[in-house]
Amino acid sequence: MSTSTDATGTGTPTLEDMSTQITNLAEQIRTIKQSSTPDKEALKSHITQLQTLKKDYASLNNGIGIDGLPFVEPLSKAEKKKKEKEEKRRKLEEEQQKGGGKKEEVDGGEKKLSKNAAKKAAQKAAKKSSQDLR
Repeated sequence: MSTSTDATGTGTPTLEDMSTQITNLAEQIRTIKQSSTPDKEALKSHITQLQTLKKDYASLNNGIGIDGLPFVEPLSKAEKKKKEKEEKRRKLEEEQQKGGGKKEEVDGGEKKLSKNAAKKAAQKAAKKSSQDLR
């Protein structure tokens, strides 16, 4: 593995070296996953190394990851769920602002309906009360 030496004399791996390491580590992970009884500890270790290498690669490459896109730190399951929930809420709000159909945003377990649905409910209640008076 070749390294470049900076002014302090410490060696840092080149982007090409890191790219090769990432590719080799990814191949090792695939091999472990394809085995009949995958070693979960080895797999976890390799994945952690891979994530670290990808992060280091991006930091050396001005924030651009190995795939050519801006590097984004992997999210935990809880963080992913929170992000998806936030995106879904934002999307519903945008549809409401555009005057879309039903508003089914859940707040505290209650469903809110759009103006049209509320209007229909009021008309139905008025019709029912007029029938009760007869």
